[in-house]
Amino acid sequence: MRKPTRRFLDKDLPKQAAFRGKRVANTEYAVIEFYDRGVRVSLEGNELKKLSWNRVAILLNEWSVALDRKVRRARTPDRTALARIKDEARNLYKESGFQVRVIYRTIQAEFGDEAPHNLVPPDPKPDSLTIFLDFFDFEFSQENIRRIFAS
Repeated sequence: MRKPTRRFLDKDLPKQAAFRGKRVANTEYAVIEFYDRGVRVSLEGNELKKLSWNRVAILLNEWSVALDRKVRRARTPDRTALARIKDEARNLYKESGFQVRVIYRTIQAEFGDEAPHNLVPPDPKPDSLTIFLDFFDFEFSQENIRRIFAS
C-alpha cells in the first residue's frame, strides 16, 4: 500500500490495497487516503467511497454546524452533604482521642491504583488519622461512596 505522501498527491489513484500494518484479531481496518482530487475511503482493500474536495467541504460544514457548541457546566455538588459525611467519619474516631483528617476524591477509579498525593501526611503524628473517602462521582451521599480508607 502506498502512503499518501506529498509525492503521490498529483498522481492518479493507485490500486487499492488492504492495511498491511500490525493487526488486531477480529478487527477490520479502514484506510483514508488524501489526493489532489479528493479523498478515498476503503475497508480491507474494498473501496467504499471517493469524495471530491468540494464534497468533503460540504460534509465538514454539515458536521460542524451540527456540533453542540454549548459548554456544559458541571452541576455544583452539595457541599452540605459532604460536610455531614466528613463529620460522621471524624466523629467515629474522635472519641478514641485521634486527630482526624478527612480527605476525599471523586472519580478515583479513573486514576487506577494511584493514591492521592496527600493521603499520607508529610509529618505523621502518632495520634492522628487520615480517612480517605472515594466517591463514584460528584454526588456526595453515603450511597455514592465507593471505598473508605483509614491510615
